[in-house]
Amino acid sequence: MKIYIKNMVCRGTRLLIIQELERLGFSYNAIELGMIDFKKDLSLNELNELYQALNQYGLVVTFRDIRIVSEIRYLIHELVENKIQLWNDFSNYIIQKFGYNYSYLDEHFKLETGFSIENYYIENSNEREGRKENDNLILSSGTDMLNSFGNREAKKLRWEKTGKQILNVYKSFV
Repeated sequence: MKIYIKNMVCRGTRLLIIQELERLGFSYNAIELGMIDFKKDLSLNELNELYQALNQYGLVVTFRDIRIVSEIRYLIHELVENKIQLWNDFSNYIIQKFGYNYSYLDEHFKLETGFSIENYYIENSNEREGRKENDNLILSSGTDMLNSFGNREAKKLRWEKTGKQILNVYKSFV
């Protein structure tokens, strides 16, 4: 039986989980980041014990593989950043990359992110285009300043403007 652990991010967390499994008396075949493969199926009571033991450390027990969702997100970001458009064959591309039924992948992706895979791709593509337009706007306003001011003053004004925009974008992610 395999279960997946959300927020299992390092070796220290892995060691903590091993301690808890030994304390509870559960035997396992393997523990990888984000996954435990048990030697036998756990009963509902055992699953509840495991859930409570791990939940106190901020770890979430689930039965779906969230690593696939992370890999799909990474793939979409790569496609967007490299400007690769697969509008007509997008679902087949995802199927070939991951070897699962597209609706299965889409369902798990939506549970984790709130977006379907295609909507996530579209949102990221639109966001990228928005950044590109904003970069062009910054560049053209900087060029206008170069023409109307001296070089040093224009650089200072352009840095103040773009620096504030970069700071605002950073703050929106934090």
